[in-house]
Amino acid sequence: MTLLLYLRDEEYGKRLLRFLLHKKNPGIHPELVTAGSSMEFRVGTELHPSAVLTDDPGLYEDGKHNTILLSGQQDRTQKKIFQYQKAEGIYQELLWQLRLDPAVPAVSETAEMTEKKDMVYAVFSPESGEGTDLAVTLAQYMAERGKCLYLQMSGLPVYFGEKLETEPDFGVKGMGELLFLLGQEDFPEQVQRCCHRFGRAEMLPPVSHFKDLLDCRPEDWECFLHRLQKDCGFDSIVVEMGLVHEFFLDIMEKADQVFFVQPPGYLGRIRRAVFQRYCWTEGKDGLLARTKYIRQPEEISLAAGDWENRDLADMAEDRRRMEWIKRLLGGEGNDSIGADSG
Repeated sequence: MTLLLYLRDEEYGKRLLRFLLHKKNPGIHPELVTAGSSMEFRVGTELHPSAVLTDDPGLYEDGKHNTILLSGQQDRTQKKIFQYQKAEGIYQELLWQLRLDPAVPAVSETAEMTEKKDMVYAVFSPESGEGTDLAVTLAQYMAERGKCLYLQMSGLPVYFGEKLETEPDFGVKGMGELLFLLGQEDFPEQVQRCCHRFGRAEMLPPVSHFKDLLDCRPEDWECFLHRLQKDCGFDSIVVEMGLVHEFFLDIMEKADQVFFVQPPGYLGRIRRAVFQRYCWTEGKDGLLARTKYIRQPEEISLAAGDWENRDLADMAEDRRRMEWIKRLLGGEGNDSIGADSG
């Protein structure tokens, strides 16, 4: 099977081509085509069965060729592959769609199998606020699979309850008070009093002042997360982080999975390199191994003006967003092609 890669992002196409060539699958002969005319010529002169993998909706809708579309959704019946996942996920889906290896399980099935309980997810963004969309969506996704708690450990939090307010109640009790009750037997009862509904998940209001975050040592946060899981029965905890301070790497290290929301372009690659340098300097190799660098697709991102009108519980009904989260959790390692690899 000749597989022609016709992608608008040429660098992305080159990375995907290298990956497919590295697989050395005798059933696929991948080629990168950079011009529409060249693609038409290759299809017209090809003696063997061929297929086109593209991110161009116009070419896909034209329907003249055996075309598979890389897009923001997964739909085998429509020959669509979710683009923002690891290259291995795209490869496995290609095998199925081209009927080259029908024994390979669907990506959605492998993703489902990797979902676990008793997990702490950290969402870190080097640019304030960029991680909120992902963290909130992840919390709604996990709440469909168990009891989930959303925490904000960022310097400028926005959620003090389920609804966004321009003048939130800064005096509401939450994480700040609970951090001083870690040794109390009634800690679970205190947590229950402080918890608020957060769509289909639950949340604890953030600390009233960022210095409260700086005053707690890593062992305090470890105890805090442990008690929330073991004594309060939370199956998963989503922690939004965006404040760089003395212990931020130590706190991130307590998470089972870290999502680094990488800003686009050259500046994003620099910030990723700086973060990796910090980890190497501090001997946090384990943290690096659990970190995945991602960029949320634009088509599922909420515009700034839409946040105040969004019902959080409705996010769980958004198939595109939930499918993206499923695939995000289903990949292993940190080579997601959804972010620039630099």
